[in-house]
Amino acid sequence: MKTLKDMQDNKIISAGVATEVIGHIFSSVLDVNFLGSNAEFVAQLCISRSELGKKFNLSDQSLLKAINFICGEKCCRSFLASARVILWALRSGSVDKITVEAFLAGAFANDPSYDELLILSQLVKCYEVEEHQSLYDAYDQVIMDYLIASVEDEFPDAEVFSDGGSQSAARRKFMELMDEKAVELGANDSSSVADGVVDLVDVDRFYDKYFNEAEHEPDYESYRDQRVSLSERLFSAIDPIDDLFSRD
Repeated sequence: MKTLKDMQDNKIISAGVATEVIGHIFSSVLDVNFLGSNAEFVAQLCISRSELGKKFNLSDQSLLKAINFICGEKCCRSFLASARVILWALRSGSVDKITVEAFLAGAFANDPSYDELLILSQLVKCYEVEEHQSLYDAYDQVIMDYLIASVEDEFPDAEVFSDGGSQSAARRKFMELMDEKAVELGANDSSSVADGVVDLVDVDRFYDKYFNEAEHEPDYESYRDQRVSLSERLFSAIDPIDDLFSRD
């Protein structure tokens, strides 16, 4: 499907050809009741059909069958297309909320990406907070886990330390930034999410690294000694083997 889209974008094939091919694939998968397919592949097929003109419609029985299959399967490791299809299905009333809650539970456990979180937030907001507080709490925890992993992998130095203030000022700036990110991702209690991130991320460590870590010149003498030592060890390791095969 990706290749087909690339070919269409690059004018190698026309939209009509792409539509015909996607339609044939979808019909073939439907004919065998999605045997051998996973939910994300079927969801991507549905979206591809939609992008090529076969818009989502409740009167499309083949689409409804595909949605039933997607909702009945275990959430895939990557699930962006599935989440998009399920969001439409939930809003259109073609899937019940209990089924969607089951999908959300699986999605929360799959370390969602940024784009996946944006769709999950829309799904979660289809539920009343008062009646589904645990669902909102679980989603906030997923956001917290995502933000912690993100800043540990790549700390936003430029945003947090741009003013060159004290450590306490950096922590405040970091807290504000995490609150903004949590709001962006649809957290129900963004300040609580931000507090949780700040509690578990050592901002002072990043501060010290950013401002105080001196750059050391390479120790060429030490490097030369290491190479000499390594050569000696290699020679001593090889020498017995040479002795074994030596001729008297």
